[in-house]
Amino acid sequence: MIFSSIGRVAFSYSGFLTAGSNSFRRPGGIYDTHYFKALEVIASTSGHYAFASGSTTDLYGCLYDSFSQYSPFSNLIECNDDYAPGVNFRLEIHLLAYQSKVLVVTTYEPSETASFDLKAYGPGIITGEDIPYSQKYEID
Repeated sequence: MIFSSIGRVAFSYSGFLTAGSNSFRRPGGIYDTHYFKALEVIASTSGHYAFASGSTTDLYGCLYDSFSQYSPFSNLIECNDDYAPGVNFRLEIHLLAYQSKVLVVTTYEPSETASFDLKAYGPGIITGEDIPYSQKYEID
């Protein structure tokens, strides 16, 4: 994936969605549950960023201002399925420096497991931290 017009690689992450992962009813999914991984992302510099996935599994990504697995449409900024090559998602957003957002990685099909890579491109550095979910969690 080439995003040279957006900037350099600002963030790189590898992860897994397993049967032991947390699950939710993703936006665009009707009734079935999907495994997910949530990351709090914070940019060091304000600017335009693109998040892109890499996987052989059909992934689905969503960006949130804050996220609750029990209310997946609340605080939703946008979701994407296949805007990157193959079955990968791409999400573009203008981020303000040091403002938290939540990136949620899940699958298009319900109850599907996957390994995946994420990259973000933009003018600054992005830090990303796993958000453990055993209960409702929101970033204020």
